[in-house]
Amino acid sequence: MKFRFLAPALLIAVSAAARADVNYYYTESSWKVAVSYTQTTIDFTDLPVGQTLTYQYYSRGMYVDPGTYAGIGDGAACHDSGSLAVPYGATLYFTYPTYAFGMLFPGTAVFQAYKNGVPLGDAMGSAGMGTGFFVGLTSTEAFDRVDLIDPTGVYGITIDDVMFQAVPEPATFAPLALGLLALRRRRKV
Repeated sequence: MKFRFLAPALLIAVSAAARADVNYYYTESSWKVAVSYTQTTIDFTDLPVGQTLTYQYYSRGMYVDPGTYAGIGDGAACHDSGSLAVPYGATLYFTYPTYAFGMLFPGTAVFQAYKNGVPLGDAMGSAGMGTGFFVGLTSTEAFDRVDLIDPTGVYGITIDDVMFQAVPEPATFAPLALGLLALRRRRKV
């Protein structure tokens, strides 16, 4: 009897995730304004060309599904010496709930954000216009992964930089809360 409301609650939770308000951006400057200039940027310049990417950026909040191939490219078409080369597609996972994702890339790419396997908004993509082309999104619902797809299935994707805005886990706020409590207690004394 306790579980008869579980299925409807699960359906509502999944439906709510799918109805997130998602906004798309085609300029890096407008995206950065939307995220208040607080984002993590990974430019792939700190790893050697040809290295397969998996958990190297885990401590910065992102990793690549080891079941998909993504490697460090030479950055020849990019503004710096590093890039992420994805032959057909890859899945990026985030270690914290993420509300914004963007990427600089010189080619054609499609990406889709997901929360617990449910797509948020529509898949987004566009043909690149050369070095520094940007595409990004913000969402009212946190997401935990982004799938990158080569829509041509032939050329692959070269990504110059990825940027994302994650919300830290609650434990990050614990020292701040303790400090505020200590200040409050000190004022009362």
